[in-house]
Amino acid sequence: MEDYIKHTIWGEADNILPIAQGIHLVTTPSHGGYVLSKDRIEVLKFMFPCAKPYKGDDRYWEEDCDWVYVVMAFPQHFDDDLVQLATKQYQINIEQETPMSKWHVSQKEEE
Repeated sequence: MEDYIKHTIWGEADNILPIAQGIHLVTTPSHGGYVLSKDRIEVLKFMFPCAKPYKGDDRYWEEDCDWVYVVMAFPQHFDDDLVQLATKQYQINIEQETPMSKWHVSQKEEE
């Protein structure tokens, strides 16, 4: 397993769940999210060119809201209910013209 999957920007991985080749759901004592391979990043960025993960590293997509991009980019690997929820959340943000990065306001204020 690649080192960047075990040693994440959120800390040392407690749990690593392979979703598909190049997609892992990772949890740490403090946080977690999806970790993507280079090939998966290229696909996601092609589909959502303006998508930027909260921490700025395209390998790591936060569990709080960045997950929406991962699920929408690779719906074949997720349950229909989760895809529907991601699509709905994405649409709400488009309608409200609220960038997903605003969901992290409280964390940004702490840094």
